[in-house]
Amino acid sequence: MQQPTSQERLEHLTRSLVLHLRDVLDQYPEGAVLLPQQDGELSAWSSRVPGFPGPIAVGVCARSALEGPLAHAVEEAHDGGGVLVVCDVTDTPTGQSRSVIQLPDDTDVVEVHHPSEIAGAVIEALAGDVPLVLDVRLSQEEGASMFSSGRGAEVH
Repeated sequence: MQQPTSQERLEHLTRSLVLHLRDVLDQYPEGAVLLPQQDGELSAWSSRVPGFPGPIAVGVCARSALEGPLAHAVEEAHDGGGVLVVCDVTDTPTGQSRSVIQLPDDTDVVEVHHPSEIAGAVIEALAGDVPLVLDVRLSQEEGASMFSSGRGAEVH
C-alpha cells in the first residue's frame, strides 16, 4: 500500500476535524448544525432555523472549501445571523503565515489554535452573539494527536 502524501494527511485530518466539530456542536440544543457542500445550502438552512434565543444555524466546513464550492459561506452565515466554523489542519506552525478570512464589518471571529481551546470556543459560538466565524486552525502535530493513535492518521 502506498504511503499517503503530506497533503493527503492534512486533508484527512481536516475532514476529521470538521466531523469532530459537527459531532461536538450536535450535542448542544443551542445549535442546529449543517455540513454545507455548496453555496446556497447555508442560506437555505439558516432561513429554517429560529435563531437566538432558539437554536442558532451553524455551518461547519474546511477552509479550502471557502476558495471553491463555499465561496460565499461567510456572507451566508452573516446574512442568516448564524455561525460558520471553518476548520483547517496545516503544516504551517501556529503564528506563521495564515490565510485570512475576509469578514463583513459586523461579524465577530473567534480564533482557535490549540485543541484545548475548542470547548470554550464552541460555547462562545453558541452564546447567541451572531454572526460569528469560529476559525479553527490546528498544526499537523496537534491534529494527528487528536485523531490518530500513532505516527499519522490513516488516509481513506
